[in-house]
Amino acid sequence: MIEISLSTVVFAIVGILVVLFAMLIYLLIRKRLEQMKRSKVENIKNQIQPLVYSELTKGEVSTLSSFQHKEGFHEALVDILESIEEMFDDESFEKPISSIAEEYLLEHINERLDSNRWSNRMNALYMIKDFEVYQYLERLLTIYKSEKTSQQERNVILQILAMSGHPQAVDILTTKPPYRSNFFFKQIVRSLPDHHFQLLLDRFHDLEKPLQVAILSYISEKRMLSYLSFVEDCIQSEDSEIRINALKAVRDIGYMKNSEALLAFYQSENWVEQMMFAQTAGALGDEAFTNSLIHLLASHQWWVRYYAGEAITQLKNGTQILDKISKEHEDSFARDMASQWLGSV
Repeated sequence: MIEISLSTVVFAIVGILVVLFAMLIYLLIRKRLEQMKRSKVENIKNQIQPLVYSELTKGEVSTLSSFQHKEGFHEALVDILESIEEMFDDESFEKPISSIAEEYLLEHINERLDSNRWSNRMNALYMIKDFEVYQYLERLLTIYKSEKTSQQERNVILQILAMSGHPQAVDILTTKPPYRSNFFFKQIVRSLPDHHFQLLLDRFHDLEKPLQVAILSYISEKRMLSYLSFVEDCIQSEDSEIRINALKAVRDIGYMKNSEALLAFYQSENWVEQMMFAQTAGALGDEAFTNSLIHLLASHQWWVRYYAGEAITQLKNGTQILDKISKEHEDSFARDMASQWLGSV
């Protein structure tokens, strides 16, 4: 049995207390230094904020440059510009926000891009992105291709390239993206200028499926009627996921040139396609879908029945149709769903 003397225990406890006390002193000193730094930043902000607004609103050079080499200036300016971006757009000013950033933050951004700390580099990239400082595009391309660059950094760089309309943005997106999720692709697609978005559509059938889905989701989100013909072509795709997202786009656009093409989907073996048919039929409000929707009220899938009932309520005589179904339909599922929707209209 191991015996531990009292003096050893006391020594150990004292040692632990000393370490804890040292950590406490360190944290207190660090907090105090951070408070002092923040105080300097706030002081600079109070002094330069009127000058920043003066440059933006009047388009004139102010005395802002006299503060440029003071401690806390860059942090203060970033805070002010971020606040202005949240409240206004560039059209509110004579001088764009990006012009202020380019004039006073280039050195600060350069230092952070060269930093060994990942957080500093990310901070610099977000400044470039948020303030649209596009002088760094070629350098960012070099950083993107470096093996040392993290996927998170590549993500932001590709967003910047897309926003700026850089000619290599589409090629990178389609060949060497940092991620391959629908969410990521949609994030980039949202940032592309119209002519680059059209380039993606021209290559659509050669793209990987998550990017194809992102394109259709974006068209759906923006209800882009000008791309309706493209969407209708996608409804005929051999891939079910593409068909479903094309149906979503038609549903959200609320119009279709060849509505008869939808009828095939109510008999689909895929219940999600049946559900999307019901949603789309409801959005179009075409009475030609009445019999198909009544048929889907007897589906074994609750969501299919639910959206078929909702679609019927959007028809001209929807209430009368549901009333008749609730009393006369041979299927109990259909009668119950019709009654449920009658109670909500």
